[in-house]
Amino acid sequence: MAGQDVPLDIRREEVLERLTSIDPQPDRRIHHEPEAMRFLEDLIVRQSNPRVSRLKETLFAAIEASKDHPEHGASAANAITILNWMGVSLTLQSWAGIQIPGANLSYAILAHSDLSSANLQSSCLYRAFLKGTNFSDANLTDVDFAERAPIKAEDYVRSIAYHPHKPWIAVAEGDTIVQYHYETREQVGLPMRGHTEEIHSVAYSHDGQYLASGSSDKTIRQWIAATGERFGQVMQGHYSGVYSVAYSPGGQCIASGGFDKTLRQWKSATGQPFGPVMRRHTASVDSVAYSPDGRYIASSSRDMTIRQWKAAKNSAFEPVMDEMLCSCNSVAYSPDGQYIASNHWEVIRQWEATTGQAFGPVIQGYFGTVNSVAYSPDGRYLASSSADTVRQWEADTGNLLDQ
Repeated sequence: MAGQDVPLDIRREEVLERLTSIDPQPDRRIHHEPEAMRFLEDLIVRQSNPRVSRLKETLFAAIEASKDHPEHGASAANAITILNWMGVSLTLQSWAGIQIPGANLSYAILAHSDLSSANLQSSCLYRAFLKGTNFSDANLTDVDFAERAPIKAEDYVRSIAYHPHKPWIAVAEGDTIVQYHYETREQVGLPMRGHTEEIHSVAYSHDGQYLASGSSDKTIRQWIAATGERFGQVMQGHYSGVYSVAYSPGGQCIASGGFDKTLRQWKSATGQPFGPVMRRHTASVDSVAYSPDGRYIASSSRDMTIRQWKAAKNSAFEPVMDEMLCSCNSVAYSPDGQYIASNHWEVIRQWEATTGQAFGPVIQGYFGTVNSVAYSPDGRYLASSSADTVRQWEADTGNLLDQ
């Protein structure tokens, strides 16, 4: 709709009547209406249109009117939400006493605005810029600043994995796998049980249908993600604990690494090993990951190196990433394959896959060992786990999302 030449004056009257009038349903807001959000896309394209300027004036007037008319709070909340989605700066505003309950002000720029005695109940201020904003005596009941509590696990956490299509995180808690919704923190489905010793690694297949897990019981198992039921044959061949598993992008293969210092590949459909055993590391292989195109496998080891391997030949190639002061027990490719993330005791680092050079800031924030690291499917975030906590970070800045 954004690219169509819809007469703005007609659409303007329609939207103003619908969204900035007295709202008979107090819980209804513009960001709950898909048609209205599509209209906002149209507005953003037309920022230079003089009618858009008049629309902004009308929206600001609706916000001002709520100061003396609290019953117009829904209208004002919709108006300020529209302005925010249009990218209008909301700095230096004299908005003491405005009524905007339920407004969506995610990423809003509200620096040095006066919101004293304002009603912001149930509004969203996720990542809003609030330097110098005056909230004295404001109603901030149930305001969402998106400071999500960490997931509290029932047992020692050694591995996590993002679901590729659903907002789920699989968490290895002792010898059990539990899935959580990473926005609500609620448990998803039933726990997955079958290993006889602690699980060191979990990984989703790229279509999200299956989970693979590696355990100190020397086995690799697969599970149906939606139900938690076991799937296929148990994979056995490592001489000691399996510390890492990963699916190839197509899902036909599973790579594993273990305490026996080796990497192996398996056919996921049959559970049979294939290709030569990969031997170059001089200590346990704690993590393995396929590149997004499936051509390479990255592995991290307690020998303080990260290596890459050609998946088709099970053969190692340069460069070796060895600029480390301590061992690395988790490794993950970014979704575009350009970077590799790794964790080292209390810190997380990123590397350029082609050069092996360190990239970006060293991510710090734990007071204990980081056990696992994973990129979100869009590459914007990193998740990491310690003994009983899962945290999320911005991949490019290293900023912590959970408080």
